[in-house]
Order: sequence, then structure tokens, then C-alpha cells
Amino acid sequence: RCGTRRGHLIDPQRGALLQELYTTDGSGTMISLDLYDGIRIARSGDVSGILDLIEPLVKRGLLKRRGTYEVERACNNQEMFVWKR
Repeated sequence: RCGTRRGHLIDPQRGALLQELYTTDGSGTMISLDLYDGIRIARSGDVSGILDLIEPLVKRGLLKRRGTYEVERACNNQEMFVWKR
């Protein structure tokens, strides 16, 4: 396994590099081979929070409605991640 484990896509704006590397939210997009420090695989206990989080986007037509079973199955299959704060 050779190569880069993590990369950052950053806009060429003044201060963007420092903001990306030294703040939680950053200014660009990070692509990582491993789970990032602040992210973990979602568990079945996260289902209600995930459904609450996506509901406004479902109402706006940006996401399709998912049922509890579908989200729980995705969590159990390690297909969803949550931000730890």
C-alpha cells in the first residue's frame, strides 16, 4: 500500500491553506483513505439523529425519504458515518 493516505482540495484564496489545515471545518475538501479523527462509522443508536438531520432536505426534495429500517441497515453495513464532536 503505497501512496498518499490523505489529500486536500483547496481554493487558491489567501489564508485557505491555513484554514484547511488548522481548523475543524476547514475551507476545502479532504479525501482520506482512513476514517478521519472526527468521523466514526454510524451505529444503530444514531438512526433517529440521522433521520432528524436529513428530514429538512427530504422536505425540500433534495434527498429521498428513507425509513428507519433502511437507515439502520446502512449503519449495520457500515455505509454511513457520523461526525463526533
